[in-house]
Amino acid sequence: MRQWLGAAGAKRLCAGVASEAPAGGRSTSPLEVMANTADAAARWARYLSGRAYVPRAHLIQQHFASGKIKRLCDCGCESFDLAIAPDVPLESLMPPSNRGGCALELTYRIVGGTDREFVDFRVFVDARGYLSGIDVDFCANSAPMPDHVELVEPPFHLHGSLLAMTSNNRSSDREA
Repeated sequence: MRQWLGAAGAKRLCAGVASEAPAGGRSTSPLEVMANTADAAARWARYLSGRAYVPRAHLIQQHFASGKIKRLCDCGCESFDLAIAPDVPLESLMPPSNRGGCALELTYRIVGGTDREFVDFRVFVDARGYLSGIDVDFCANSAPMPDHVELVEPPFHLHGSLLAMTSNNRSSDREA
């Protein structure tokens, strides 16, 4: 069994450990459900916006700063939903469509982890093509996100329609 130590020294159990939840109710044990915060959401948005392999990365941070967090998931992951007011003029991450959806998926191994320990990101957009949320989970959401996790760059899985978008202000910089 692999254990994680959080900032306060509290042990965090990884995937494959049987739940200690009492019968008939949801556990409130810190071993199972970690607090998700606006700071965590901001940290992940900054992280993705700083990656050269993420198309239009600069727009992720711009959209995050222009929006309001509408939901922080409380399952143990660090996912969030974002709403950007209709009157906020932004360059869209994706072309507008009849509906939004998942625009990009990334999966990273973690430093010191096993081949079954990884962090997944899914970047979602709304019908306008604006950032509408980011899902961030650990071990396919089978375990809570550790307090501190170091990702192995680059991701071993990178997929989504956002990859077809090439305007990251990098190609024009190289040509100049």
